Amino acid sequence: MQDFVFSPQLIKDIQLCLQEEHGLSISQEVAQEYLSSFADLYLAYARADSQCSACAPGGRAAPPESSDRGVSNTSGTL
Repeated sequence: MQDFVFSPQLIKDIQLCLQEEHGLSISQEVAQEYLSSFADLYLAYARADSQCSACAPGGRAAPPESSDRGVSNTSGTL
């Protein structure tokens, strides 16, 4: 886990957001933990995206080789 330093304003912003959206009051320390977790998640996705061998130029997922979207694996059970 990386150590991140977050601005006081960002800490206040996440505290306010969680209070308004979920009625959850959190301390500055807990806000730091949330922000650190979000940053770790972002970095994990960024690393996975940069290592994607099936990605098209520009970092986007390559389109499927077959465009047959009508095939279903439900065998008509729906």
